[in-house]
Amino acid sequence: MKHLTLILTMFFVLSCTTQKSRDLSNDNLITMTFSATEINDLVIIQDFFDNCIGLAENEKQDNIDKVYFDFFQQNSDITKATDLKIPIDFEKQKGLYNQIDKKTFEDIWSIDRFIKRDSNDTLKNVGLNRHGKYFEFLKLLGGQDSTINKYYNTLEVV
Repeated sequence: MKHLTLILTMFFVLSCTTQKSRDLSNDNLITMTFSATEINDLVIIQDFFDNCIGLAENEKQDNIDKVYFDFFQQNSDITKATDLKIPIDFEKQKGLYNQIDKKTFEDIWSIDRFIKRDSNDTLKNVGLNRHGKYFEFLKLLGGQDSTINKYYNTLEVV
């Protein structure tokens, strides 16, 4: 579930920076932070999430604010990030991870392994890479947007 939260956050931040322009390569901060390959991968990730929350390709320009607003309204009563209601099938997520470049994945996420208590099972968790380009991007973007800055500061503490 944590990896879903990170996907959600990523798309929200990217959507905020592009201000209805679906071309991430037009954003100076994004082009200063990410390579052309990484930007193409970010578009793939953003499209994946848009489709998962019900934003059809032909509606993106007209309904993006409404669909995101509705999505966040559905999740407005949560008290923990892990309580987000994101209906994204894990197999589809793995498909997304396979579509993007390995370096892009590693610039955004890291895979942590844990041993489950009272068993020998190893659990994997996809989490935000706090040493990656995306985390640095959040820091830079936070300098321009107080909401993103609060989010970045929260992540830095956790």
